[in-house]
Amino acid sequence: MKPARKDITILALLSAATLALICILYRNIRYERLAAEADPYRLIGPTPEAVLAINQIDALSQFILQREPLRAIFTEHIPHAFLSLIRTDLPLSSALIAYYPRGSILYAPMEQRIARRLFKHLDQAFAFPPQEGRDGPIHVSYYPDTNHRFLGCYYHKGLFVASYNRRLLTQAIERHVSDTASPLPELARITRRDTHVPLRLFLPSDSVHIHVPLEDSTLWHPREPWLALDLFPSEGNLCCLNEQPCEAHTDTTLYQAISDTAQAYVRRLFPMLNTTTQISYDETAVYYIICGH
Repeated sequence: MKPARKDITILALLSAATLALICILYRNIRYERLAAEADPYRLIGPTPEAVLAINQIDALSQFILQREPLRAIFTEHIPHAFLSLIRTDLPLSSALIAYYPRGSILYAPMEQRIARRLFKHLDQAFAFPPQEGRDGPIHVSYYPDTNHRFLGCYYHKGLFVASYNRRLLTQAIERHVSDTASPLPELARITRRDTHVPLRLFLPSDSVHIHVPLEDSTLWHPREPWLALDLFPSEGNLCCLNEQPCEAHTDTTLYQAISDTAQAYVRRLFPMLNTTTQISYDETAVYYIICGH
């Protein structure tokens, strides 16, 4: 008995619908994988002055930005447009901001569907429509802002990137389209990151003037080329944790002197903060904690 034409049509439609569903699921899985595998650290160009890794967006938007003087400190160093992106109701998981003398640049891993919604948010946030352009193979949107500045934004392979500095944006694109680009050797410390820490601030050790006199008339200073500072909320305070290797053949007075010097340095930078310090150590490392509110 031959199947009726109606049955054949229904079977064909079901097959087409199943195939379309499989394609959509495969595409979504691919986009999710791209976002999960996207590494913003490899886009960082040479010699940044600082790098802020926001591993938990909620820690920034719901704790720090809701409390003075912490809010004032962070909003002074994070461009308003970046804060607007971070504080949207979109499900952003993390973001990375690299700072240079000529400006800053934001990198945020996300799925393509989230990026589309983010661009719609930008379309509504700015008074004028963006100027569209291409930088190599990548489409870039330039949103006109105040003071004759343009916020350049693009999305590529699981990463949303934004900057007011065109050179920084072009530099990121050049590294983005290169399949061989990897994190810069001098930033190797940064790539060994702990995403369980809400925020991490990385500073070149040479830029942090913490020196302590030793008994042999030399000065102690951090050994690593980069200082990794873990930032986390605790009992209404914002705390900063830094780990340093134990010094051979020394007593704990050196560790206390280092802690006091670091606290004095923080107070000079942020006189509005009330700070306290803690020290702990084991056989291999000393842990310095400074908390402020």
